[in-house]
Amino acid sequence: MSEFRQKRLGAMFAIAGICLSALVVSPPAHSARGDKAASEEFLQDARQYLKDGDANAAVIQLKNALQKDRNNVGARKLLGEIYLRVGNGPAAEKELKAAKRRGAEGVELQIQIARAYVLQGKFTDVLEELSDDITDPKFRMDILHVRGRAYLGLGKRQEALDAFTEAESLDAKDIRPKIGLAKVHISMGKISEADAKIDEALEVNPKAVEALVLKGELSRLNQDLEGAVAAFDKALSINKTNISALLGRAAALIDLNRDEQAQADIETVYSRVAKQPLAAYLSALILAKKKDFAGAQEVLQQAAPALDNHMPSVFLGGAVNYALDQLEQAADRLSRYVSAVPSNVRARKLLGATLVRKNDMDGAIDVLKPLVDSNKADAQVLALLGSAYMRTGKFAEGSELFEKAVQAAPNVSSIRTQLALSRLVQGAADQAVGDLETAVDLDPDARQASILLTLVHLRKGQFDEALVSAQRLHKTMPENPMAQNLIGAAYLGKKDLVSARETFEAALKTKPDFHPARMNLAQLDMREGNIEKAVKNYETIIRENPKHVGALLAMADVAVQKKQTDDVVKWLKKASEADEKSIVPKLRLVQYYSGQRDLRRAIAVARDLDTKAPNNAQVLEALGRTEIAIGDPAAAVATFRRLANVAAKSPERTTCWAARWWLPKIY
Repeated sequence: MSEFRQKRLGAMFAIAGICLSALVVSPPAHSARGDKAASEEFLQDARQYLKDGDANAAVIQLKNALQKDRNNVGARKLLGEIYLRVGNGPAAEKELKAAKRRGAEGVELQIQIARAYVLQGKFTDVLEELSDDITDPKFRMDILHVRGRAYLGLGKRQEALDAFTEAESLDAKDIRPKIGLAKVHISMGKISEADAKIDEALEVNPKAVEALVLKGELSRLNQDLEGAVAAFDKALSINKTNISALLGRAAALIDLNRDEQAQADIETVYSRVAKQPLAAYLSALILAKKKDFAGAQEVLQQAAPALDNHMPSVFLGGAVNYALDQLEQAADRLSRYVSAVPSNVRARKLLGATLVRKNDMDGAIDVLKPLVDSNKADAQVLALLGSAYMRTGKFAEGSELFEKAVQAAPNVSSIRTQLALSRLVQGAADQAVGDLETAVDLDPDARQASILLTLVHLRKGQFDEALVSAQRLHKTMPENPMAQNLIGAAYLGKKDLVSARETFEAALKTKPDFHPARMNLAQLDMREGNIEKAVKNYETIIRENPKHVGALLAMADVAVQKKQTDDVVKWLKKASEADEKSIVPKLRLVQYYSGQRDLRRAIAVARDLDTKAPNNAQVLEALGRTEIAIGDPAAAVATFRRLANVAAKSPERTTCWAARWWLPKIY
């Protein structure tokens, strides 16, 4: 080791030795006098800090006191009282119960523990801790006030009203019962009575922070957000760390879209109470507004279970679940909220939308119909309910609701598009075209309406009109090959095969794996007799997507043309395996076997298909025809009776026709 390093290490050890000597030779003054004495001295310091208005310093000294003597009951009680002042219910409960275990007792301590329960929403525990048979006049006012808050938290409004009314009769100058009565009136929707009680409280004490906070909350309820902020500002000018005022102002600022200022108030709350649940709710609300739904969900989960019965948090959680496509959780939370607040239109609307996405149409109808019956439905509700009716086969009811939705919001392109869809389902294509044209005029970028309009024109053989709408669509989405594919389809309808081919090829240049355009090119090749070129296109699709049913069926068609029997069956079976839910490949297989007079295989496939799709009209028709072909008329009669029953339940056979409009194939 070098001389320099030896000297440096020696110096370091010398310094360390001096420090250690100082620690040994000069013990703290409190240690020298014994732990209990030191603990009491820290407690006295804390009391002085409280008198001077420095609660933070008081908390530090109380914690020092408890380090010296964990059984210092006075320190624990005072620490619990400070936590009550700042709204930290869990910490207050912990310290007050610790004091009780160490011998503290009395009604005053019971009241303090009950107040800690109130802060945490443990309202049943409050009533168990403080029975109503405590009639000591010294404590009766406090008991009535705390029990009244618990009753209100449990939704027992009359009991709360009785408790606060009795408390007010004991002392008209005590503002707490007046504030309690104001809260009861608010819960009952009696806003003017609530406002009057708050004014009474402020007349007694203009600087009553809780009354000012409630004044701010009332202003929020009346949508006077600036007035609410002013009331909270006044409360905070009196007590800058009041949790309720900070949370109330943050909520009002969020409603005013002043989220950064709101977040500052929330951070102040967190600095006082690290896990304050309402602060967590407001933080999650800000994140949800920013569309950070995953972040919002994480914050809400961290605050659970404290927010499990906080209805605004339940609603927010359901909305976040919906945004994250967590439909089961969304339905559960939103159902809970609607049960608790059945008159909330937004909640019913979101729950209805969730149930529609879950394909629970009956549930969606049950949730949304009361809004229509009570004339509380807006255009969105009408459109949602109309969609639910349409998807249950009640086309007339659905169309009527879409028409009402358009009347309620005539300039909303998406609702006009939904009305057009309902007309298409009922076969009113001409009216649908008018609705779609209006939708496109209202919003030239409305792609769904433009696509549907083009498809309607194609279906009706109006190829010039289809070309115009497809070209207009292409201008709004030049990088999307779908528009080019529709243009090509229009040219194909006009028998302009050269332009059609050029357009399909352009679509593939835009996106080489856009299979609809390649399918259309292959169909052109087949039409022109260039089977080998078509096969190459089909093979390219199958190589890129081995489960592309359209390409697999097309290869079966090629095999039919080439009279390659084994290949026909091979490709149809591959198509069937590619999409086990699709009945088309197996129907084609039944048809092919029947054409080849291989009736044994035909009936086997038909019966297998019937077990998988027992109420499908096409399957029943194929099964019945095959049963006739094999010479089993009794079975055929039974099958056709089933077919008749299925057809009777399908209004005017429109369901299958509608499906072609919902999922068209352009190739």
